[in-house]
Amino acid sequence: MADTFQLGQTYLWQGRDLQQPGVYVDTFATVVGCDSIYMLRLSSIEWHDTLVCDDALPLHWRGAEFSSESADTLFLHSQSETDSIVVLDVSVRMRPDYSFDLQMLCDGMPYYSIPITDSLRYQWESLPFDSSLVSLSHFAPEVTTRYIFQAGYPDEPSCPIVDTLLLAPLQPIEARLEVQSEWVSDISPDLIAYDRSVNIGWRKWYVNGVFQQCSEQMLQYHSGVQGDSIIVMLVVGLDNCVDTAYYTVRVHHQEMLWFPNVFTPSAATNNCFRGYGVYLQEYDLKIFTRLGSCFWQTSNIDECWDGTRNGVPLPQGSYVYLCRYSTDTGEKHVVYGTVTLIR
Repeated sequence: MADTFQLGQTYLWQGRDLQQPGVYVDTFATVVGCDSIYMLRLSSIEWHDTLVCDDALPLHWRGAEFSSESADTLFLHSQSETDSIVVLDVSVRMRPDYSFDLQMLCDGMPYYSIPITDSLRYQWESLPFDSSLVSLSHFAPEVTTRYIFQAGYPDEPSCPIVDTLLLAPLQPIEARLEVQSEWVSDISPDLIAYDRSVNIGWRKWYVNGVFQQCSEQMLQYHSGVQGDSIIVMLVVGLDNCVDTAYYTVRVHHQEMLWFPNVFTPSAATNNCFRGYGVYLQEYDLKIFTRLGSCFWQTSNIDECWDGTRNGVPLPQGSYVYLCRYSTDTGEKHVVYGTVTLIR
């Protein structure tokens, strides 16, 4: 008879425990001398399970080649004509499928990387840092650095893959805005601003929220409106980082102040002396004699000197005046001159 058994197990035959393939003979003796001979041709089945990485194919094993995931059977023939059956079950493990979502942070850590894999089933290691890349990693190289990453399965075979990233240090960007003057006059309301930023690729200008068709380093803008104007400059760096700077330029009224050089108290018009002005914040006018003695003073621009001193008419002649005033920008000015009194 012929039979097979799983190699590594025990085959029970005629009260014997058989553990090796081969031909076995047993004799059964009878009392009448008619012996019976029993023959067993025992073959073995040897089963192997193996898990290999896809880059290990084709797999060569005992003279056979396996090129895909399958279960193949080999028949090994012994000299005793007992066939040994060897079964090799090959399972193929695909290498990790991954990609890097590499982005840059411009306000702190320059780079962060998210390894994207198949449900994050893989062990991630980073060289030379030897840190885990489970979900998020930051890199801030001071010089251009090559990072080596290895991904694989947590059990064997790990089927590792290796990839590299070449990261250059980000150039720090800072938007710097400079204006020619914090105040401009409503008579000539030209705003002039300069870009003093560093490490930028290009810029955009906005005035009061309106985009300006200007990409130059200097912006010149005619306001034409009263009140404040807000200049905003948006700069984009060489690494596409963005920064902004803004400045508020105040548009003020241009002050005007004028004094006549002659007046006649007895005339129907121009019969007193005063200043004429607009957009003045502080005003102080004084009248002096030729000897430098102040005898008349006012802080009201609408008040005028009638050519008298303490109610007594002064003689015809020239008198010195001095006026101190300030503007809505806080600037202080002093004007002086002479006025001729004609009687």
